[in-house]
Amino acid sequence: MPSFRDRPLTWLFFIAAGCVAVVDFTQSRQQMLTALILTGIVYIAGAWAAVGKAHRLARGAVMFIAPLAAALPIYLLAPRTGEAGAVLAIALLASAVSYAASMVTSLFVLASVPRKSTGQGAHWWRFSLSEILGWTVVTAIASVAVSKAEVPAGMEWELVWIVVTSSIPCGVMIALFLVPQPHSDRAATILSAIVTVVWYVLSTLITNSGPSFDFFGVGAQLLGFIGLWILCVRLDESALAAKDALAEAPALKIHDESVSDA
Repeated sequence: MPSFRDRPLTWLFFIAAGCVAVVDFTQSRQQMLTALILTGIVYIAGAWAAVGKAHRLARGAVMFIAPLAAALPIYLLAPRTGEAGAVLAIALLASAVSYAASMVTSLFVLASVPRKSTGQGAHWWRFSLSEILGWTVVTAIASVAVSKAEVPAGMEWELVWIVVTSSIPCGVMIALFLVPQPHSDRAATILSAIVTVVWYVLSTLITNSGPSFDFFGVGAQLLGFIGLWILCVRLDESALAAKDALAEAPALKIHDESVSDA
């Protein structure tokens, strides 16, 4: 996992989001802001597992921990555990769809950009013993999450459809802005807007009456939440790259040995 020293803005973003969610969950009756933040974190976790720069073990763990964290408040405080299972099931599906959307988008972007052969691809399939043991822990977490997930039979399918498919434009946007290639923010913005509009139109046609939530209200806030996270990540990456470039720059020689020897 990236340390706080390397990614201060990203860590502060999640700390601030968590504090806001706790205050809203304890003080508000509807907890709409809490639901918005947890939904955004689930989308981010799925997309980050696909295009993040951290170790694949950490990314895989976060992909399943985020849905569990989203369902945990309801499981602890709600009198009915079935509601927590439904939230967990929807969060797992949304995280998986976000992962798939980001992975497909990153593959298209990487295929369109010429790359130099560095030989790093061969190291991707190498697993150390400690990593294999770590994946057993991730598998255990995933097994617990899947076993506790359950969608009630009477749940509205439109709500499930909207929450799960909303991760598609979010995952595409994250991949376009964070894929490890020279960034083109203008192209990423245009493509993200096109995918979002297409998703909105298709959701309106499939549900017949349009999305069950205010897209220009809650939907815009969700995209803004993810966009703010992308901005924090990009700023941290720029600061880290500048720090590395400064460390690699040759030091200024104040004392000339050739002159002193003469």
